[in-house]
Amino acid sequence: MKRPAVSLQSVHISSSEESSLRNSKSLRAKPMGFFQRRIINPLIDVVKQGLTPESLAWSLSIGMTAGIFPIPGVTAILAGILTFLLKLNFVAAQVSNLVSTPIELMLIIPFVRIGDWVLGPSVDSYDGLLDRARNNLFEFLSVFWGAVLHAVAAWAVTAPFVAFALYRAFLPFTRKFAARYSRNEDDEET
Repeated sequence: MKRPAVSLQSVHISSSEESSLRNSKSLRAKPMGFFQRRIINPLIDVVKQGLTPESLAWSLSIGMTAGIFPIPGVTAILAGILTFLLKLNFVAAQVSNLVSTPIELMLIIPFVRIGDWVLGPSVDSYDGLLDRARNNLFEFLSVFWGAVLHAVAAWAVTAPFVAFALYRAFLPFTRKFAARYSRNEDDEET
């Protein structure tokens, strides 16, 4: 069955209707960017659900502290476990965990160095470590895991201080954020 052709010429729109359509927000809406869609909007949603600014600050700080854990790929699981044990907001913790990924990658070597400083060197020399990986994989893995354990130890020592410092840093912002978006929800109801 063939559909009849629809002609736009048969639609009559006045000039005022046409200008209002052009100025309509629905026609001009920009697509949301990654930052708005993945970071801001989830935080707005948890604030509108009644999450307190203090709980939001703790959730963000624990998520970010877990997010700098020096073993890539483990941070989301660690953040989930910590938010469950501490009864914090999972979504907010995962958002800050996501944001902290570049910081995590930058902190792996400093964590290894701090671990070496506290526990003693895990490797005689880091020079030629990649050559060791090419020549003898098992030797490399034994050396590498020693360095990873030193990094984890350094993270474990610094994590409580980092979490508390992040909480204190996030708290003023979460109070403003909660006040802004909780007020907007109240305004929409009236």
